[in-house]
Amino acid sequence: MISTLLSVILIFYSLVSLFIYPILSDTISLLLGVLGVMILSGIYLFPLFLSNYVWWNKNLILIKLEVIEISFLKYKKIKSVHMDLGKLAIIKKSGEKIELDMSEYDEVDTGILLTLILQHSL
Repeated sequence: MISTLLSVILIFYSLVSLFIYPILSDTISLLLGVLGVMILSGIYLFPLFLSNYVWWNKNLILIKLEVIEISFLKYKKIKSVHMDLGKLAIIKKSGEKIELDMSEYDEVDTGILLTLILQHSL
């Protein structure tokens, strides 16, 4: 009961922080948005280290998330995820490397990144 209530409060606060992103601190709303997406999707990612902010430029996506280490508590199929100048590289535990071209997206946010990672990890 208490955990459900805390989850609902956290989800509500996460969604609110995504809509008032410019008002809140960038780091706080980015982390709350990631946490909200994880709870809503039912997949808990641990640990998730963000080293820098996500910057977007019309046709060239500069994502300064040097390494996002992801360990799935439910699926455990991804070893690591790397971002580099408009490319998303997903390395599975089996050694398979999937490279995605991110330049087709006009805007990139944490939700798109997590969706792409989850799509290619299942």
